[in-house]
Amino acid sequence: MLNAGIGYKKASVLERPFSESEIIAKVGGPDLTKGSCASLALAYAANKLGLDVTDYRGGHSQSAFGNRRLVSGRISKLKGVKSYSASNTNDYKSFKELSEKMEKGREYILSIGHHSSVVKKTDSGVQYLELQSTAERNGWHLWETGRTEKQRFDMQKSHSNYGKKYNVESYLIDIESLKGNNDFRILTGYLNTATNRQMKGSGGYAK
Repeated sequence: MLNAGIGYKKASVLERPFSESEIIAKVGGPDLTKGSCASLALAYAANKLGLDVTDYRGGHSQSAFGNRRLVSGRISKLKGVKSYSASNTNDYKSFKELSEKMEKGREYILSIGHHSSVVKKTDSGVQYLELQSTAERNGWHLWETGRTEKQRFDMQKSHSNYGKKYNVESYLIDIESLKGNNDFRILTGYLNTATNRQMKGSGGYAK
């Protein structure tokens, strides 16, 4: 699944359960590096499931996890993982299809458009988790129809090449269903990073 040459740091079990705010503070931060959205979502999920994982490795690991759809597509097929996919030329239609699969009270990794994020459905609507900005902005944000799709997920109403439309896969992965999955735990070792070896990008708010 991953590129050759990636170092490995096995994810240990957290000594105690972290609160949601502690996990966000631990893994979130301003980061402009390509593909960090996918690995941050995975790091958040790992910590939520009791694994001590920190992102920002860079190098070959960054290249591997930078392909959001490839990573999400492979994880969605792991044994026992509850996931959904949508294939469409229009990301907005894919989002509508996937959002209808969300259950209130559950968290998911959503890979759609040019972004991956943790999402959940609430009484107020769908919310997405920001992990790439400042401490003040990181956290849950309400999905604003007409704005979030374009400005945060860079979704497209039509994928085409030389005038010919083509389908693009989008994925929704139930985080709780990853619990106890040994393949997922192994995968986290390829993004887990020792504090003194982190290569977090500088700056503000990026995909």
